[in-house]
Amino acid sequence: MRFIPSNKISGLFNTHKPQNNNFIFVGTVTHRYVYTLLSAIFPEDIEKYYNDKRIFLELLPISLLEKCLYKPYVELGWREVDYIRTIAGGQVKLVNQEDGHTNTFPLSPEWMKKCKMAVVDYAGSSYFEALAVNIPTVLYWDHDIYQVLPEFEPQFQALRDAAILFRDPESAAKHFTNVYDDPNPWWLNEDTQAVRMYFLNSITKPSENWMHEWAIALKGVLHEAQHTSDRK
Repeated sequence: MRFIPSNKISGLFNTHKPQNNNFIFVGTVTHRYVYTLLSAIFPEDIEKYYNDKRIFLELLPISLLEKCLYKPYVELGWREVDYIRTIAGGQVKLVNQEDGHTNTFPLSPEWMKKCKMAVVDYAGSSYFEALAVNIPTVLYWDHDIYQVLPEFEPQFQALRDAAILFRDPESAAKHFTNVYDDPNPWWLNEDTQAVRMYFLNSITKPSENWMHEWAIALKGVLHEAQHTSDRK
C-alpha cells in the first residue's frame, strides 16, 4: 500500500480568500433506506443529527445567524431545506437553491474560499475540504454516531485540543460565537496551524507536486508487477 497525496485536497490547499463577512454551514443527509454499506450517517440517526443542528443555530445570536449561508445536501426525502426554514425562519440564507430544488454546484469548497468561517456538522469530505482551504473552521458531531478507528484517534484528539472539533453543538456554538468577530488569533495561531497540518498530512497528504508523486507511485506499482511476473 502506498500513501499518496489526495489530488482534490492538494488543489484546495491554502485557497482561502474571504470576500464577505458570512459563514458557510455545510449539512448532509443520507438515503432513507440503506441498500449498501456506508461510511456515513444512518437513517435512524437523522433525528438526533437534525436536533443537534437546531441546537447549534438557536444558540447563535441573531446578528450572527443572519450571516449564515446554509448549504444543504441533495434532497433524499428528509426535507432538509424545509427543516432549516422552520428552525431558522428567514434569518438563514439557503444557497444552491433554484426553482425549489437543491443544486450540486457551486460545490462547498467554492463557498469556503470566499466566506469568513465554516461550520461542518458531520464527518464527511467537507471538513477535509475546509481544513485544506484553510478557512477558520468549527466542526462538531456526535461521536457515538461518527466513530473513529483507534489508529486515527490521536489526530482527532488533536483537533479537539485545538478547539476545531467538538463533541456537541453547545460547546461548538459557544466557541464559534466567541471567535467570529476576529478568528485569526485563534486560527492562524502557530499551534492551531500545526494541528491542522498534522491532521491533513496524516490522512490526505496535500502536496503541490501531487502529480509527480502519483507518477512515482504508479511507476513503482508497475515495476513491482513486472518483477513479480518475471519471477513466475
